[in-house]
Amino acid sequence: MRNVRALLFTQLGIYAVLSALIFATPKIIAIEFVKPYYLHSNFYFFMDFILPIIMMFTILILFAEDLGKKNFEFVNSLPISKFRFLFVRYLRISLLVFIPYTAMLCLFNHYANKKIENKVSFVRLLELTMPTALFLMALALFVIVLTRKLFYSVIICGSYLLFDASSMGNFLNDKTLFISMYVQKFSPKQISDNRVCFFMLTFVLILSAYLIFRSKIYNQILDRLR
Repeated sequence: MRNVRALLFTQLGIYAVLSALIFATPKIIAIEFVKPYYLHSNFYFFMDFILPIIMMFTILILFAEDLGKKNFEFVNSLPISKFRFLFVRYLRISLLVFIPYTAMLCLFNHYANKKIENKVSFVRLLELTMPTALFLMALALFVIVLTRKLFYSVIICGSYLLFDASSMGNFLNDKTLFISMYVQKFSPKQISDNRVCFFMLTFVLILSAYLIFRSKIYNQILDRLR
């Protein structure tokens, strides 16, 4: 719990610095109304790329510590269910990191509605950006449970991010995770379908992580490989 609190305060500091930089930089906060209910702004680079990566590494670091060989043996000896250890801990961390994330998005929403005539709802901005953060956190949980090694997990997650982000939406097209940064390239239906898809994939990854975590056979294989 101490690590979680320390991490939360660290994130609050990071978000505060980023907020100051973002809202003090006209080129970043510049807003273009490109489609009904959709904006184009460099702000999405922070909300849809930088901050979700911070969240992803938060999950990787905290669970890598818990799932190390020595700590994992201790976790198995605790009188709590694997569901409670994995899912409840993941949910608690997620809620903590989303507090500053939501606050920053709310600030942008307030600023944007002062600059444009057609108001954009806060819910619409959540729909556009939050699936990215949710998916990356779920991916981090799945990969760290699968490998139990921080190094391998960083390589796998980082490779996916590099592959998707480097294509700038040109290779994966409307399947890119970072579609909110390229809303001008896609129709509103493509954007909505993309967000729903990654939202559903989030639940699939969390469920898969839980099934792997409770698998005795998989744990035995890992013990032999270590």
